[in-house]
Amino acid sequence: MQTSTSSPSSCPGLGVSSSIVGFLPESLIPTSLQQQTPHFSWIDLFPSRKLRDNLISAFVEGLIDEGGLVADLTGNILMSWIAVALQPKWHLKS
Repeated sequence: MQTSTSSPSSCPGLGVSSSIVGFLPESLIPTSLQQQTPHFSWIDLFPSRKLRDNLISAFVEGLIDEGGLVADLTGNILMSWIAVALQPKWHLKS
């Protein structure tokens, strides 16, 4: 798995603090694989334990490209927002 500065990765031992695990819904409690394998932190947001483990395994095995997956999941939403944010602003004159 390759990490980039735009996609911070989490490391074993630096993930979810044991003090807050009791407050998490069962579906978000980290799996053993999450706790033992460095992975992209956004994976931890998926509420499916099996999906998180499958994604981590696929990244470790080099089966998935992070940029491509994120683009597939978000579509052009982010790019559209950026394009709108960069357009010149219109000002109403009174």
